[in-house]
Amino acid sequence: VLLFCMLTGNFPWENADIGDIYFKEFILWQRRKTTKIPSQWRKFTPRLMKFFRKTLDIKPNRRSSVKELSKY
Repeated sequence: VLLFCMLTGNFPWENADIGDIYFKEFILWQRRKTTKIPSQWRKFTPRLMKFFRKTLDIKPNRRSSVKELSKY
């Protein structure tokens, strides 16, 4: 989330809650329920989106390790 804020000057959502429309968009994309890139994230490259998908997984045990992320 910090990287998103640094790149855009905004938070990706107000609350990490399914009631927040921006968070809901992200979660649907994260879980691959839709191929539609969340509106707040469309400015990023596919490679950076892959990075975000790996770092912001809802389940902490599925997030990538620092070693894996250093490839980006």
